[in-house]
Formats: sequence, structure tokens, C-alpha cells
Amino acid sequence: MLLTNSKKQRLPKTAGLWPLCCVILIITAPGIARAVETISGHITSAGTGFGLVGIDLDVIDMLGTALPPRVRPRRGGSYTITLPGPGTYTIRADASLAEGFVDQYYDHVFLPSQAQPIMVAAGQHVVNIDFGSRQASKYAGR
Repeated sequence: MLLTNSKKQRLPKTAGLWPLCCVILIITAPGIARAVETISGHITSAGTGFGLVGIDLDVIDMLGTALPPRVRPRRGGSYTITLPGPGTYTIRADASLAEGFVDQYYDHVFLPSQAQPIMVAAGQHVVNIDFGSRQASKYAGR
């Protein structure tokens, strides 16, 4: 297939591919990467200081939407959450009562309205967002 320009001159077959090649090279060029934002810290038992691993961490955006996926701490209670992008978030340590601990928002509060917002800039790794979970009280009665 031969291409022609407005003066009806024959152009080589590759003439129409030049802009396409440039776009492909720009899009696939190595070294161009999106910044990754993270939040990390530890979850420990407030009573013993030992790391907890069975507690889910929920990341909540400023609209109040919990973002997937939930994260579970690794051995020793350390965790790292990869965020969908820069922004302001709150984090809830979502403990199961079966585990014996209560839910908690950062910074050691129990109500969402009291949660400390965590502001994360592009490419930022926020550290030391720690939780000291307390055991739930058990009530019994007749």
C-alpha cells in the first residue's frame, strides 16, 4: 500500500508509521513508573506488647468508603498498605471479638469521628502508624 500526501506524491510505506512508533516508544519507555504510596506500622497487644497477626486493617478514604483489599499484619505485627494514590485516609484495626480485641482507629480512638486522618503525598511512604489493641471486656449475666 502506498500513501500519498496532498500533492499526490508517493510516500514510502513506512511514512505513516513514524508517529505511531513514537507513541509506542513513549508509552513503553523503561524507567517511567507511577509513584507508589504506602502506609506502614505495627499492631501490638496493649497488654503484652507482642505483635498481633489476626487483625484486619481497613483503609477508608475521605468519602467514608473502605478500600479493598484488607491487609493483615505479618509475623511480629508489622504491616504495609499500598494505597490507590495520594490522598487523606483513616485506618481501622478491625479486630474480631473472637480474637478478644476491640476495633480501633488510628490514633488509639474507637469512634470514626475521632480518627486521626493520615495525609499521604505522591510517592510518600508514611511510617509508624502503630496500633496498641486492647482486649475487649466480657459481660455475662442471667
